Amino acid sequence: MVTKSKFQTVMHSFFNTSNINLKRSLTVPGILNEAVPATTQNVDTEIQRTVRDAYKYTGIVEKICYNERDDPPSGLSMQLLKEALINSRQHEAFLRVLLVRLMTI
Repeated sequence: MVTKSKFQTVMHSFFNTSNINLKRSLTVPGILNEAVPATTQNVDTEIQRTVRDAYKYTGIVEKICYNERDDPPSGLSMQLLKEALINSRQHEAFLRVLLVRLMTI
């Protein structure tokens, strides 16, 4: 006697005509209708975090510059701080492009 594997049983029940509603709910537009709003919210949250980090880096760099110190306190490298600020702004720009493209789907 041949027994069906669990996978075969699931696939048979999926392709059975009685599960037509399940098949309709798993179509690509249906999946996108659920995924796009959730992804948009996640990208927006990440943009907010990135902007907050950029503001922190900007504040540190400005504080060091306005105090007219040659060397940042506690062994921080001014070059690394500037690079972190630039990276944060580039990350923000990328996320904003991504967000615009998500909204056009």
